Amino acid sequence: MVEIAAYNSAFHIARALLFAKGFKERSHYCLGIAIRDLYKDNPRITNLINIFDELRVSRHNVQYGGALVSEEEAAFVLNFIEEFLKIVRDTLKV
Repeated sequence: MVEIAAYNSAFHIARALLFAKGFKERSHYCLGIAIRDLYKDNPRITNLINIFDELRVSRHNVQYGGALVSEEEAAFVLNFIEEFLKIVRDTLKV
């Protein structure tokens, strides 16, 4: 469950980056592509979007394939969400 909840949080955090540039997402996959392009001059954001994309695939495997998440992975995604939120807040100055 943590993988799904963490991904949903990351998805909405990433959407904030897209909205700040005046765009709206049309798919989960394309959200990552758009953020990479729109924030290509910000390596912190592009690095976190790469992790976000891995989380998107992992969430899909959990939600639709029944994959399980280890304690280590659960701790990683929770830390990722905290860092992602902090950096996006700093980037958007909110």
